[in-house]
Amino acid sequence: MPARRPQPKTPRRDVRLGRWLVGGGALVLTLVLVWAGRQVPYRQTLVVGAVHAVEADLQNLAGLDSLRRVYDLDPVLVADRVVRHPWVREATVTRWPTGTVVIGVVEREPVALAIEDERPAYYLDAHGFRMPPVAGAVYDVPLLHGLADPYHPIRPVTDLSTREWLALLPTLDPDLDALLSDLEWRSREGWWLHVVPPHGRQAIPVQLGHTDFATRLRGLHTVWQDAVVHNPQTRFEWIDLRFEGQVITKETPRP
Repeated sequence: MPARRPQPKTPRRDVRLGRWLVGGGALVLTLVLVWAGRQVPYRQTLVVGAVHAVEADLQNLAGLDSLRRVYDLDPVLVADRVVRHPWVREATVTRWPTGTVVIGVVEREPVALAIEDERPAYYLDAHGFRMPPVAGAVYDVPLLHGLADPYHPIRPVTDLSTREWLALLPTLDPDLDALLSDLEWRSREGWWLHVVPPHGRQAIPVQLGHTDFATRLRGLHTVWQDAVVHNPQTRFEWIDLRFEGQVITKETPRP
């Protein structure tokens, strides 16, 4: 068998040089692609998720009119502008290499409707933020009367008693939620609740005080089932639940 000739060895320096050239070329190519990507011109804005917030208003808040290149914008900064709309709870901003900026929004969910001068003034969400009425925004939520906080488009109500109510409303049992007609704030007496009685009778005012509304509503549910529903011949003038472990009622017999 003929002897195999030894293969010539590639010098280590040549191998290292080749690797350096390949790596350097890849780096240059990457930098060129990044630079080219940064030059993508801004073309349009798409708004996703808006129902009650007008898209034109959101685009104005985003402030992209003078944007030339899509990757020049700061997504966090633009999202912070968009959430200044009273109906927007969350916003995300995505830049596409096609030159499109996508603004995704999650809107607030109303849990109550504030009434001023016998007219709807604004909706409120569970965190106390206020949303102005808009066409098509109709929600079957309790009515709030007598709120002291002036309207502000991006700040929640400051009254802690009101905040407690708003956080509680979306957690109510459906049977209890169906009783609620409207709520009225009286500075000295606290919150009054007007409940809708069965059999078409007149609404019954319920005094709840300033706090601990979850406990007081459980007491209301008990007295409602045990006394009001099963006594159609009795007229309840009012129910007082301010005192722990006690239910005070004023009743008169119906003719």
